This record gives sequence, C-alpha cells and structure tokens, in this order.
Amino acid sequence: FVIAHDTGAALAVVLPTARYLGQDAALRADIQNFMGDLLGGVYGPPPPHLTFLIGSEFYMAFPGGPDEPSHYGHVANIYVEELTAALNDPSVNLIGADPEIAVQAGRSLAEDALIRAELTDDALVEVDQIIHHRFAFNATGVDRTADEISQVMDAWSAQSTALGGDAPELFLNGYGVGSYTRVDAMMEYLADDAAAGGSLT
Repeated sequence: FVIAHDTGAALAVVLPTARYLGQDAALRADIQNFMGDLLGGVYGPPPPHLTFLIGSEFYMAFPGGPDEPSHYGHVANIYVEELTAALNDPSVNLIGADPEIAVQAGRSLAEDALIRAELTDDALVEVDQIIHHRFAFNATGVDRTADEISQVMDAWSAQSTALGGDAPELFLNGYGVGSYTRVDAMMEYLADDAAAGGSLT
C-alpha cells in the first residue's frame, strides 16, 4: 500500500471468495474488519489507483457443477454490498479511498447471466470493472472465452445503464496467447532430460 502510494503505482488486490461459500455471516464480518482497518489508515494512505478484484478464476476455485457461477455471484454480491457500504460511510472511510470494484465475467454469456442474476440492482450499478482472463489455464491451451467477452460486456453495460449506472470497463487480468500448455512444457522437459542422459519418462 505504502510503496504503491509513494511511487504512484496502481494496485489490484484480489479478495478471496471460494472459502466463503455458505459462510455469508463470516464473509460480512471479515469484509467489515478488513475495510475498517484499510479505511482507518492501518495500511497507510491509499495508492492513486486501487482496484478490488472479487476473486480470481471462480471456475477453478468453486465446486464444479451448474451452480458454480451462481455460487460465485452470491459471494460477489455480498462483497459489493459491504465494500460499498464501508466506502460510502464517512465514519469508516477516514482516508477518503475511492477504489474500483471488479467482478469476474462468466466464460460465456449464459454463465455470466447467472452471475449477474445474483447481484441486486444496487450492487450491480456499483461494479466498475469486469475481470477477464485470456491465457492457458488448462492443458488444452488458450481458451476461447475472449470470443464472448464483447457480448458479456454489452450485457453488463445494458443492465447497468438501464438501472441508472455507468457501463463497467474491462479489467484484463491475464493475457498470454503464446503460452505453452502443460503438455508442451512437459514434453520439452522430458526431451531435454533425455538429451542430457536422464531417465525420466
């Protein structure tokens, strides 16, 4: 916090989500405690550009199944409610912080709709940015979710502006179209080992 403030650097803080599945009361209490410290100056003055990322890759962290996006959306809604309440309360926000709040996009328009369905109208209009990852997160290499992000962003924009809010921006959290897959990396490693006289298989 202090380094980012002193150097003028942007800071993005990833907030945990999966651990709070089914733990709404604990989540609210932890956010209130965290924001009380942060907004009370415990971590120092805020950096010029601060973003709260609500989770990272919910599809890799939450239990699988058709309810996965809804579970994430439910937790994200609580985060947005509690973050916003703290930021808007002058008795809590003693340092005048005004961070961006970012929610993860679904990997498809249908999946994203399930996330948005869990957000109240008041929470949805408080979302400043939509998080998208574009890199190889599994053995099949770079996924195709970037092909749908434009539709996802349009859906967020339409819903937020219809409620009187602003269209959120895109937060591109990862981009690596040239990344090795895990299989590629393993095969090259085994080839190098064999060339060096090793016996790995």
